[in-house]
Amino acid sequence: MPVPAIEKKPETEKVAIIGAGPAGLSAAYFLVKKGYHPTIFDKAPYAGGMLRFGIPDYRLPPAILDQEINYIKKLGVEIQLNVPVGKDRPVAGLFKEGFKSRVSGSRRVEKA
Repeated sequence: MPVPAIEKKPETEKVAIIGAGPAGLSAAYFLVKKGYHPTIFDKAPYAGGMLRFGIPDYRLPPAILDQEINYIKKLGVEIQLNVPVGKDRPVAGLFKEGFKSRVSGSRRVEKA
């Protein structure tokens, strides 16, 4: 799919998203389309959450899921895998790293 032209906000408009499951990927997609700079953090080695680990391959082929995730990345979403947020990397530390707000998979939004 072609990548649409997106009017980007300043680099300081960073949003941390915890979890690369359906909610995190969806939040990142809509935020990047509005010009924000979302970064997804996930403790798993692959993005997709329950889309990848809970739905059988014959229902949702991994290649299709990878295609959708790669499109989101092409739009400008950064995905950091194998990065648990919590014990060793506190949520509050994300604000110190320059993120203006945080979204978790439970749809909770916090602003700095």
